[in-house]
Amino acid sequence: MHYDIYTVGTYSVGNSFFVYVMSIHVFPTMPSPTVYGLIFSLLFNGLLDGAVIPSLLKLKRKQQTLPATVWHQGCLSSYTSSRDYLTKEISSHQEECEKVRTELEILKQEVENMKTECNADYTEANMDDHDNLSNLNSAISDMKSSNNNLIKHIKMEEDELNKIQNKIKQCKVKLNRN
Repeated sequence: MHYDIYTVGTYSVGNSFFVYVMSIHVFPTMPSPTVYGLIFSLLFNGLLDGAVIPSLLKLKRKQQTLPATVWHQGCLSSYTSSRDYLTKEISSHQEECEKVRTELEILKQEVENMKTECNADYTEANMDDHDNLSNLNSAISDMKSSNNNLIKHIKMEEDELNKIQNKIKQCKVKLNRN
């Protein structure tokens, strides 16, 4: 794992104006301040002059072929266009963030509506179940009482039949005696 550090700057030597872009890879096992100090001292002492930063040579050649005013205008115009580009990027990013925020609010509201609806359905279903259970309990109770009434009535009829059978037996016995 390493860290990339990018540095952009300008310096001039005599009549020459240079722009440099430097990328430094820093590994956690390397002592950072020592590495930075070494690289910056080598860069500004001219020892790294284009060997490490190949784009520096291109900039030197470009600067040598253009008049100084055009060179400086080019640097400023690319700064301005970079600033404009970054401003547009930031504003488009803000617009996208706003859209995402709006969509998230809509989704959050939909979830809340779904929760409310589910809670209402659950309550209604439970109320229906409660009513159904009450109705079932009353039906069972009614059946028990009618069943008890039927059992009593059947016992009474059985008793009546037993009495009749006993009378029939008595009559048979009397008839057989005669």
